[in-house]
Amino acid sequence: MLLSLFLQFDLSSLSWESLFGSQVIERTPAGLTLLYIVGVGVLIGFLVLTFIDHFRRRELPFEIGLPREVVRRLTTTIANRSIRVWQVVFVVLAFSVFGFQVYWTYFAGDANEQYQALAYKDLRNRRTSAANLRGWMFDRTGELSSAIAYYKTGPNGEIRRAFSLEREMAHLLGTERGTPGLERTIYQRTVDPMPESFEVFTKIKVKEDENKDVRLTIDRELQEFIARQLDGRNGAIVVLNPQNGDILAMYSNPSYSLAETQDLETFLKLEGDKRNKPLLNRATREFYVPGSTFKLFTVISAFRAGKQNSIFTSYADGFRPTRGSLPIV
Repeated sequence: MLLSLFLQFDLSSLSWESLFGSQVIERTPAGLTLLYIVGVGVLIGFLVLTFIDHFRRRELPFEIGLPREVVRRLTTTIANRSIRVWQVVFVVLAFSVFGFQVYWTYFAGDANEQYQALAYKDLRNRRTSAANLRGWMFDRTGELSSAIAYYKTGPNGEIRRAFSLEREMAHLLGTERGTPGLERTIYQRTVDPMPESFEVFTKIKVKEDENKDVRLTIDRELQEFIARQLDGRNGAIVVLNPQNGDILAMYSNPSYSLAETQDLETFLKLEGDKRNKPLLNRATREFYVPGSTFKLFTVISAFRAGKQNSIFTSYADGFRPTRGSLPIV
């Protein structure tokens, strides 16, 4: 009877795929991950309880009534102190390892620039980014015809992310590789307190914001205009609204096309171009010797010194200082 029941029992139901995931391949590693997290939590709990318990160890029967100095010199007490030291070392190392993992999981994405630049190599981040639709980006007018980033259908009916100014807005929008731009900064995934494996295993998903569309301070026509002014030149132009500090336009040349960075080989070629540095945003990540912009500080100093009505003689060959000072040409 028992043998017949055993033969009728389907042993495949005891496989990892059945126990953790119900034959769904994505849920199997998720279930094992949750099991691992629970196991590690139980282990750490036992270690902490054991560590605390050793600090309040009860006296053995033969230690009762003995002087404290004698008790400290007993072999059992010395051994306990040695074990206690190793317990402290183990707990510190364990918390260091897990603290390291917590840092890279929850904090490195916001604080570590090198981690942000290399985040595209994480297949999980790329899968999550591709699975979630981002909002549309509009210029300062907010009109549909002035959309900067939007979605369109491809030749096979697939949904594709498209950009109206692929070269003019490349440094501002950024790519999935390298230094993050507006695309990855605005639409970065909100850190969920629950691990991703819990969401996959239980199918409980955090509700996302319905409206993801954003309106930038960039003026699309002005952005195209300053890009044409730098055609064939190296440099950057930034246009600000002096009333509120809004960035109306920002362009760096040489630039690149966002479509070129979709291919890793092409991206590496752009990154390896040390002469032109097309990936470098010269408006925000390059340093130059102060030029005409420094004249603003000179004017402010003159007003503060009460010399706003002073008259200076200008010569064609440059400024002629007095009292033997060196000329500025």
